[in-house]
Amino acid sequence: MNRADLLRRLRRAQSLAQRGATEGERAAAALAVDRLTRRIDALPPGEDDEAEPKPRRGFDGLPWAADGAAAPDRAAVLARLQAWVKGAVPAEELRWWAAWVVDKCVLPELPPDDPESGAAEIVLHLASRHRPALRREDWPPMRALLTAPAEEMRAAWRAWLEHLAGRSRVGRRG
Repeated sequence: MNRADLLRRLRRAQSLAQRGATEGERAAAALAVDRLTRRIDALPPGEDDEAEPKPRRGFDGLPWAADGAAAPDRAAVLARLQAWVKGAVPAEELRWWAAWVVDKCVLPELPPDDPESGAAEIVLHLASRHRPALRREDWPPMRALLTAPAEEMRAAWRAWLEHLAGRSRVGRRG
């Protein structure tokens, strides 16, 4: 295992040590951080130091896509939203991540009955600066759009668009 692999593992362990779901998870991750730090310190300086990837702002410990890579799939988007729901990630950081994805990744154009079509929609929605702030009532229709099987995607899309229409009416003064 090279230095870059160890550093990637270290970053994941550090994230888990800070945000683990249970005390046992956090304690085990803290031990892993100590072990990995000792292993990294014991490595002789080598050529792969220069090839080491620059750390990205992985605020929730989840992997980032490379520039020009495919956009995250619905499981990845769902994981980030779940971290927000649990309180591990502030809404503004989720918006920051989504804006980064829109800038750096290739977003797919998929028909509404494709289960992956919701991922690009949610990322675009989160990245939109003109949208109202993310709220807890946004979570159920987002989750439905990201988890619906193919045969239920059209219904999930209808519910999502109705939710968005309701939000825009709430924000208007009449």
